[in-house]
Amino acid sequence: MSETSLEDMLSDKDLPEATETEEAEETKEQGTGETEETTETEAEKEAETEEAEEKKDDSTPESKASETTEDEPWTKKAVLDERRKRQELEQRLKDLESKKEPEPAPDWWADPEKAAQHQSQQIEARLYQQKVELSQDFMRSQHEDYDDMEARFMEMAQENPALRTELQKSANPARFAYETARKAAEYDAMKDVDSYKAKLEADVRKDVEAKVRKEIEAEQKKKADKEAAIDPSLASTSSKGGLTSDDYAGPTPLDEILK
Repeated sequence: MSETSLEDMLSDKDLPEATETEEAEETKEQGTGETEETTETEAEKEAETEEAEEKKDDSTPESKASETTEDEPWTKKAVLDERRKRQELEQRLKDLESKKEPEPAPDWWADPEKAAQHQSQQIEARLYQQKVELSQDFMRSQHEDYDDMEARFMEMAQENPALRTELQKSANPARFAYETARKAAEYDAMKDVDSYKAKLEADVRKDVEAKVRKEIEAEQKKKADKEAAIDPSLASTSSKGGLTSDDYAGPTPLDEILK
């Protein structure tokens, strides 16, 4: 192949014609270039296919864990919602059962034993109801927050039916409900340290103020009783049994003094 200078390429001169050998070599080079281009194209396609497969299979444990984590709140919400619906359904069934018409009392002549048992159950139910009402009245007189604690206990019993069984077995149902709810409230308050500390300080201040007020009232009562027990003033009382003007006979004679 004849060499062509840069000057010839840039000038207007006609370039020399290529010989057959040069043309063959150029044809060979072109074929080789086309083969190389075809090989490069196939390699690029294979690389793109591998990248597509990698993207398709890009489900690493971390990504799966991320997807699972994102789905967890929805799953938990669904479970809680299902439990709430089940509890509401159970409560409705219980309400329906309680609204059923009471069965007629057994006939004493037909079945005296069953009639006596039925009457005994009615008496026990009335006594239990009276016990509950009395315990409620007593706890209300002792604790101002009893109604709030009772409402809290009812919410707790909805979530934990075992509390109902314990309530029925308790000798003082109102006290059991109050103490159970109060302990739960204190436990929740302990989670917030600042609020729990403020509550303790308020309770201590309340107890101290009540104690001081009681001591002051007792001291005032004691002082009032002491003043009431003192004898009246002598200035406001007329003297009795003293000397009068008729009894005075003048100064004592000197002879009487010197005796």
